[in-house]
Formats: sequence, C-alpha cells, structure tokens
Amino acid sequence: MGRHANGTKNYRIAGWIWFALIALVLVVALIIGWGALRQSNEASTDQKQCPEGDYSLNVWAAPERGEAAQQLVDKYNESGQVVNDHCVKAEVSQVADQEALDKAKSSDGVSSVWIPASPSTVAKGMADAGINTNGKDVPVVDGAAVFALGNDRGIDEQAARSGNDFASFAADSEGAQVVPLDQVADGSFDVDATSNDTTETQSSAGNQSEAEKPADDNAADADGATTSGPAAVTFVVDTSGSMGLYEGDYTRMDNIRGPISDAMRGIGERGGIVSLWNYSSPINPGVSVPYRDNVDISVGDDGTMASGIVNQLGFGGATYTYESVLAAYRAAVANASGSDKPGRLVLITDGPNDGGSIGLESAVAAIEKLHGEQAVLLEVVTIGENVDTEAMQQIAQAGGGNVHHAADSLGITEPLREAVEG
Repeated sequence: MGRHANGTKNYRIAGWIWFALIALVLVVALIIGWGALRQSNEASTDQKQCPEGDYSLNVWAAPERGEAAQQLVDKYNESGQVVNDHCVKAEVSQVADQEALDKAKSSDGVSSVWIPASPSTVAKGMADAGINTNGKDVPVVDGAAVFALGNDRGIDEQAARSGNDFASFAADSEGAQVVPLDQVADGSFDVDATSNDTTETQSSAGNQSEAEKPADDNAADADGATTSGPAAVTFVVDTSGSMGLYEGDYTRMDNIRGPISDAMRGIGERGGIVSLWNYSSPINPGVSVPYRDNVDISVGDDGTMASGIVNQLGFGGATYTYESVLAAYRAAVANASGSDKPGRLVLITDGPNDGGSIGLESAVAAIEKLHGEQAVLLEVVTIGENVDTEAMQQIAQAGGGNVHHAADSLGITEPLREAVEG
C-alpha cells in the first residue's frame, strides 16, 4: 500500500547531520588539545634545556669590526647555545680599543669577549697590563679576532663560560683561522690578509720537528719533578666517537665527567691550577687541528671553569692522540718554565691513535726532548680494552710517567686519582 501524507510538516534533522556535527566538534577539540599539548611540551623542553633561563652575553667590538662582529653574533644566536644551563644570546656593544683596554685595566664592567680593531696592539697592551686571555690561541673570522678573557678582571663565572663558548664557536665557524696569540701580538699575522691560512700555521707550529728548535742550555733536571704542594695540571680528554659507547646507563663521556670534575676541583683546593684540552679529529669545516685548548694553564683556573666545561663536552670523530698530546705537552712545558708549580699532564683516552699529522716515534722523541728541558710529568689513563697499551706506555715513559688502566669508564676514579696525585 502506498504511503500517504498526513498534512503535517516534518522538521526533524536527519540523523547523519547530527553525526557530522559531533564528528566536527571532536576534530576541533582534538586540534585545540594537540596544540595546547605541543605548546606545553615545547615549554617543558625549553625549561629542561635552560632551567636557569636566558643569559645575555655582551660582546665588545670596535666600530671598525662592527659588521663582522654582528654577523658572528647572529650565527651564534641562531645556533641556540646553552651554557651552564642558560640559553645564551650574544649582543654587540661597540667599544673603541683604548676605551676597552682602559676598562679592562681597571676591571670596570669588563666583557668576557672582545673583538678589537687592532688585535696586535691590544694583545701587547693586555700582556703589558697582566690581563690574561683564556688560551694561547685566537680565532679569527672574516678579519675579526675574538679574544676570550676568561674569569680575570672581575668577570663572573657565567660570563667567562659564555665568552669561552662564543670563542669556541668562532673557532669552529666556516673559514675560521686559529692563530697563536704570540703571532697576533708580534704582528706577524695580519688579520685582514684573508689569504693567510693560520690554522695551518698553528698546526705546523704545533708539530714542528724538535730537531729544528734551539736547545735550552739551562734545561731542568729530568728527575727534578715533584708532586708535593700545589701543582699545575693539564687534562687532555679524548672526545672521539668511541666515548659515546654506553657502559651502564650512560655513555663513557658521561661516566667520566664527574670524576674529572672532582679531580679538577681537588687540585684547586690544594692551591693548584688546571688546564683543559680535548681532542678527536678535525670535524668542522675550516678547522685543521684535532685539539682544543679550552682553558689554558696560563689562566690560573682553580678548576671551577674547567670542570664546568667538562660537563659540556660532546664526542665524535676519530682519535688523533699523538698530535694532540704533543701540542698539549709542549704548552704545559712552556708554562712550567716560568712557574713555581710542578707541571703534570694527564691524558685520558679509550682507543688507539688512528690519524693525525705525526706518528708514534716522532711524538715519543719530541716528548722526551721536552721532558729533558722541563720535567713535566705525563700520566696516561686508559679506558677499556681497545687501547694500544704499548704505545701509551711509550708516550707516558717519554714524559716520565706511567699508564693507569680502567677496565671501563665506570671504574675511572681510582686510576685517575693515581694519575693526578701519584
């Protein structure tokens, strides 16, 4: 039978429309909820990365270097650097060379980073005034020489660490040249001559044949080294890719940070001073040496700065031990010649040498000669079973020291103590 109309209009909404509306509301709610969750997670992540908040790093730059300084600062800020749990943002303040030097001499609001117009004049002026730079090398980027002043002249710890991080970033920048400070001071390097390859100059200076160096007629007795009293200790840490191996719940690098930091602070508590180098192989474009002098022994750090930087070290690359330990040992010997503190170098490595510009025989011969001139002890801490023990014994013995072995990174504390205090 056919369906008949009853004369009443039907105003009911079809069921499928209700379902569509409900689905739309759910989708909108999900989108809003996801956005809120994402913002919350991002905020949480930012807070976790920078629990201490933001930090503004003041970079002094001469007006003549303003453009190059600003370009470097922009690149640094884009990289999102985190130092000592602070998100660091750099900003340029234009300060003429003489004004900056006067401020540094009087410790008047000194910046931890300085890009002068005349690096040679400034380097000599700082030396005459007893103002220390953090390290004996100066990164140069597009004619801008970056001086990091460390924690001297009233510069607080956060500023010093951030300034050192800025200088390290500059050294790793594309096209950067790393120049020995003495070459900057004596004017033998022209920062404006972009054709000069000073990373090569540093490398060749760091690996100069010992036979080419004049003998020191007043060489110290090789048996005269002593470990009593305050010491000047240089730590040379292998940060190659194998330090990323997990042992226990953490990587080798993470496992050794605490013991090294404790050892550094202990040296400072006994009146000593600390230097920190790390090495692997040249990784970043424009970098030709495998090592970095993070905190030079001349800074006189009591372990505060160096221990902080240890906690920021990453890992990667190959293991260029011979070239790196020779460069660090040469620097330690140079410092010891004018210091009343006995010198010691502690090398920490977990693998065999697998590259670099110098071989074992040459490294051993050079270290032996340097040790004969100034008795800086060279102690080696090896981690794991992949080390070339025989080679490390030769390196240690050349510097009058010994090898101290840790079965793994979890057991480094006692071998490290022996190397530092023994």
